[in-house]
Amino acid sequence: MVKVLVAGAVDSLDALFARCAKAHEKKGPFAAVLCVGLRSESASGPAPVPTYFVSEKIVPEETAKRLAGELDVRWLGRSGVREVAGLRVGFLSGVYDAERYEGSGGFYSRDDVEHLLIEAGAYVAGGGVDVLLTCEPGLGYGDDAAMRPASPPLGEALADIAAQYHFVPARGDEPFALDPYRVGRGTPRLCRLHALAKGLRAFEVEPFDANFDLDSDTGAARAAAASDALRNATPNPYARRKLMAHHRPVAPRAKTEEEGLDFAPPRVPTAFAARGQAPSFGRHAVSVDVGPNRAAAENRGEDRGGGGVEFLLAAAATASRSKKRRRRDTTGGYD
Repeated sequence: MVKVLVAGAVDSLDALFARCAKAHEKKGPFAAVLCVGLRSESASGPAPVPTYFVSEKIVPEETAKRLAGELDVRWLGRSGVREVAGLRVGFLSGVYDAERYEGSGGFYSRDDVEHLLIEAGAYVAGGGVDVLLTCEPGLGYGDDAAMRPASPPLGEALADIAAQYHFVPARGDEPFALDPYRVGRGTPRLCRLHALAKGLRAFEVEPFDANFDLDSDTGAARAAAASDALRNATPNPYARRKLMAHHRPVAPRAKTEEEGLDFAPPRVPTAFAARGQAPSFGRHAVSVDVGPNRAAAENRGEDRGGGGVEFLLAAAATASRSKKRRRRDTTGGYD
């Protein structure tokens, strides 16, 4: 287990360091402090515990070097994955802006999100991170009113990123947490979302390992506990929203009055329906009249071409009549 302290958006580094020192003395030791937002760049002394943060604005390189060298406070970067105290920590700095998402600057871009997906192993089975830090939640987690405006592209990315803990800043002083939900490709795991206010929270994070020693009592007990937890967890809310966003529902066809079928029969062209005939679907329509309507059809000069059994029958009947007519004409059977 790795013990870490996590804070929401930080307005004062001195105040943060004072709280960290107190917690480190009473409930420590802690391996690191993680912050999802930093609005202060100065302090009277270095951090009592190595501190890492993401920020709403992109930190200039010179400022990042000064904070790391003088205060032991490190900006994780624009996006990616770094190892912190033995944990795989994914991060995304900046906030979403629809008009600037395709570009760069103080807002994260499509390339930043794609880089995070690749580094976090979102496209491979068993990939993932232990902790994910972002400056805003992704759209799809549930009650959007309980937190600050959510990001649509981050929500789509979270459908594929497997993290054990996801930390975001809370909206105002209203902390928020989701019930554990299932994430991961091939090897599922639990994710816990926490929206943090300005206070510190302590967490014990165990680096993810899908392999349990089933030959030992401890390993078997851990495997059983993990299985029960996964079974009781909720589905990934981001994956469900992504699926619904890309799903195009097909309007159901009405049942016919005659048969009550779940599908509508092929539509019969008006010309055929008027004569009570059915078209020959898949080729040129062929109409074969029988009985007294045959002569009328012939007088109208209707086309009987098109192929199929009907055409062969009609052609054979016509040839037979012509042959009989010629034979009777030669014997004087007809005037």
